Amino acid sequence: MAACSVCPLLAQCNASLEERLSEGEIVREEVIAGRLFAASGREVAADKVDRYAVNRKRTMGKEPELVPAPVPAPVPALAPLFLTRGQQLALFEDVAA
Repeated sequence: MAACSVCPLLAQCNASLEERLSEGEIVREEVIAGRLFAASGREVAADKVDRYAVNRKRTMGKEPELVPAPVPAPVPALAPLFLTRGQQLALFEDVAA
């Protein structure tokens, strides 16, 4: 929202927003022209944005701690497969192809 205050298109964006609102359009879950609109379409006052984010559990506060992924158990090595001429590979033991 702070970026909107220095945007060269702010006046145009604000005019577009005002036109949309005057036509009865409900703006939902959007930041436009430096204004935040909730999922309900209600505008969130600038001084209430932090509280709104906390209530939605979407703060830009402390990052959650990353837990390293568990190291998988080593896979036992398979014995090399050697086939002689005329033999066929079977996917399961004791199964004839």
